[in-house]
Amino acid sequence: AESIREDTGKTHAEALISDILPTLEILHYIRDNLSNILAPQRRSTPFLYRRSKSYVEYHPRGVVLVIAPWNNPFQLSMVPALSAFAAGNAVVLKPSEQTPGVNDRIRTILRTADIESRNIQVVPGTGRMAQDLIDARPDMVFFTGGPRNGRSVLKTASEHLIPVILELGGKDPMIVFEDARTDRALQGALYGAFAHAGQHCVSTKRLYVHSKLYEE
Repeated sequence: AESIREDTGKTHAEALISDILPTLEILHYIRDNLSNILAPQRRSTPFLYRRSKSYVEYHPRGVVLVIAPWNNPFQLSMVPALSAFAAGNAVVLKPSEQTPGVNDRIRTILRTADIESRNIQVVPGTGRMAQDLIDARPDMVFFTGGPRNGRSVLKTASEHLIPVILELGGKDPMIVFEDARTDRALQGALYGAFAHAGQHCVSTKRLYVHSKLYEE
């Protein structure tokens, strides 16, 4: 939490709430549910093949490149990297160059778990490094960041026909219903919009307020 605070400017509590605890929750979910998620799934069989049985099977992609942002540097590095790893892939993680202390912590955690040297490589660097890693032709790219860099990633990956998943932020509304306590709604709106200086992808972008509460 201290490394996150130093690198991002978050408060200690916000580092716990937005980075560390969500990571632990998702890793617990993966631990408890991955075998069922990846198990072969029975599907209905078309009439022409009625004497056969149909299944969906899940296979690893191969090498997954994860390009992570600075605003939630622990959660948005560890969750996609470990999700891909748990599904059987090798992972190259390119964390943000703006969070060197967090990046060192991530590498230490992975080495302590005896993962980093074998199946997950942490490669620090700038956007130029990200472009070079895409040019090395991984089997999939997972990018979290803004639209401008997302377009660049998509363009480079498309030249190699590499599948891409882009998470480019949200357009998150907050809805205040007629029976809401306005004091709590106000505090929720302030926190939602301005926590971490509004640099969360899920920050409140706009408010829908019931007409009876609008003036208040």
